[in-house]
Amino acid sequence: MVALVFGPISAPAATPVAVSSRAAPVRDHHLFVGIDLFLSDGTEQLKINKLEGEVAILDTLEKKRINLIQTSGLRWKMATKVSSSIVTIDDLELAETFTNLYGEGRDRISNQLGVQLMADQNLDRAELSAREGLLNMGSTGSITDAGQDLGAENQSIIDQAVALQGSISDSGMLGAAPGDSADQVPNAIEITFKISSAHLIMDAHVFGTVVIQTEAGIRDAIFHEHVGKVDQTPKKITILQPGLPSGFEIKQSTIHVFNHGEEFATNHSEKHYELTASEAVEFVRLDHQGNHRRDSVPAQPVWPLAPRELHAATHSREFDFPVTVKISATGELQSIEGDELILPHNVREAVENMTFLPALEAGQPRESILTFNPADFFKE
Repeated sequence: MVALVFGPISAPAATPVAVSSRAAPVRDHHLFVGIDLFLSDGTEQLKINKLEGEVAILDTLEKKRINLIQTSGLRWKMATKVSSSIVTIDDLELAETFTNLYGEGRDRISNQLGVQLMADQNLDRAELSAREGLLNMGSTGSITDAGQDLGAENQSIIDQAVALQGSISDSGMLGAAPGDSADQVPNAIEITFKISSAHLIMDAHVFGTVVIQTEAGIRDAIFHEHVGKVDQTPKKITILQPGLPSGFEIKQSTIHVFNHGEEFATNHSEKHYELTASEAVEFVRLDHQGNHRRDSVPAQPVWPLAPRELHAATHSREFDFPVTVKISATGELQSIEGDELILPHNVREAVENMTFLPALEAGQPRESILTFNPADFFKE
């Protein structure tokens, strides 16, 4: 006889929950649309390596220095860039205000200032359209695809001529003359913001553009200011931009932060994507090969991804030591040559943390030996 025993029916075992022990990748590098600055020299456009106050250091063999007051103005082009850190700009405000120029600074500032009339509003619309199409990379796009698509020929866009604008902060050369009324028609912009960075930056320079509407049409003003040391403590900056047509209206603005000519991503950057360190390196190396498909070029450091030691340095002389390194065909640092020469610890550490582009021979990456000076980062 078979005994039938009835009891509680057991529920099927629950499906095990899969738990991944792999940590999410750290995305502390940045791909964004920034700007390159130029000076007009006849029909030639000379790239600016960096700004030092009112002096532009040009990207020429002799590192030519030109006082901006002596130029006809700046030009800028949008460019796709990478950075290994981000600068935070909070409480950004642009206010239309009134000021009157007087005192010793009047002639100097009137030489500096002026606003370029963009008479053809179609140009403005075309430029805005170009901004949208510059970075052809969706949020789910592959970094490899982006690197292949962004060759030099794909990064050219409509460039705009802008007149030189002086950015004056507490200079003592601007102010309201006695008897000025608070209800005067605006002829200046006051720009205020707080700037901070998780990593120390010793020589920050802010550059911005403001599109304004006047009765004559759309105009583009620029401002720039040396803000110096930036760290985790928010630093309040006020810039007064005078010399604008009376009764203008602010339409839009951009703001950019540089340190020794290298631009950082900010929380205001256009087309901003967070990348892992390996994705950022892959991007710059693919872009390098795309720009030199048939060229032979030596290996070189990637200054936009310069290590924090360089950005935090006070003087270039701290890193003024020629270094010879062996770079693989993939751009990896294989060794620092000449171990019999004792490099200062800070120099060796900076070199070990650098990103390099490999040498190319007829467009193909090759292992090579590179001698360079880390102090070149400072572009002096």
